[in-house]
Amino acid sequence: MQSELRTPEERIRAMHSRAAEIGKQQEVRRARVISAIAAGASFAAVIIMAIAVSGVSGIISEPGNGGDFTGSILSGSPALGYIVVGIVAFMLGAAVTALGIRINRLNKESSGEDGL
Repeated sequence: MQSELRTPEERIRAMHSRAAEIGKQQEVRRARVISAIAAGASFAAVIIMAIAVSGVSGIISEPGNGGDFTGSILSGSPALGYIVVGIVAFMLGAAVTALGIRINRLNKESSGEDGL
């Protein structure tokens, strides 16, 4: 068998295409790691907030502390507390949605599909 001989231009072109391929693989790997870290951080934030709110609500709901003011966990006013909780829940939902869209887009890019 005779090996295929390449001209110097063909070798350089092959080297550049392989370098581009390796760069793309590294970028996909880096994006997946960042997405995994972001997902883990979001999950940790949800758990920490749940623990913090349950700890505060446990103190508020003890007998003699006026347990009917659970909306005032994050402020002095019950109505303002519910508004703050609603805004925080909306922000968390928007962040999780944006993260899901980003992960979906990265998966489609890595598999070579077009579209959003």
